Amino acid sequence: MKVQVILVAAGAGTRLKAAKPKALVLLKSKPLVWYSLKVFESAPSVDGIILVVHRDSVKAFRNAVFRNSFKKVKIVTPGGETRSDSVGCGLRCVDPDTDVVMV
Repeated sequence: MKVQVILVAAGAGTRLKAAKPKALVLLKSKPLVWYSLKVFESAPSVDGIILVVHRDSVKAFRNAVFRNSFKKVKIVTPGGETRSDSVGCGLRCVDPDTDVVMV
């Protein structure tokens, strides 16, 4: 069975008053998104991760994924205006032979 995860990390961090997307804010020298990615990266049942981020931050997230050697991240894609739109963007990236999608 093929399992893919859509991780929606497109929040701007306005309530956090962050100068960068909240998922890239550091906690113990790691970006917040690292902690979620690490869980799915180490889960044997997960075959791939689709990371959905704010359209202005795609490059920064790709760099973070590369620096941290996350092998299961198949794509970093821009999200939409709302969380629902962003989930839709992630769903359009799911491999056709996937059996289970976790959001």
